[in-house]
Amino acid sequence: MIIKKSLSISFLFVVSHFNNNSHETKKSVLECTGKVAKERSQLFTQAEQYEQNLINARAQCLQANDCDINRAFKQAKHDVLRSIIMLANRLEELEGGTVGVCNVCEKNEATDIKNRLIELLKSSL
Repeated sequence: MIIKKSLSISFLFVVSHFNNNSHETKKSVLECTGKVAKERSQLFTQAEQYEQNLINARAQCLQANDCDINRAFKQAKHDVLRSIIMLANRLEELEGGTVGVCNVCEKNEATDIKNRLIELLKSSL
């Protein structure tokens, strides 16, 4: 009986410890998310706008069956390519800087957007 109580108390201590650590991790991520949302880079916003422009232009040129000559579609692909390059440059800058919670969040967001744009561009070729 004493062993069961001792094990139960030890188990509760371990669970409590992990719960407190996970709370701290969640807290720093939430703080970072809030900060990034308030100070979101214009580069990210612009890249997402170009992403949507390419999606719309591709839908229109596919419907018109003129993607090979459609000027808006070509411009949208060019804009997405330029955004990919700018995001890659930003990631290089972040790699050289100090590593903080918000830098990690910015790196993650830049990587996510860059990868989405690459996949979209590949599917548009």
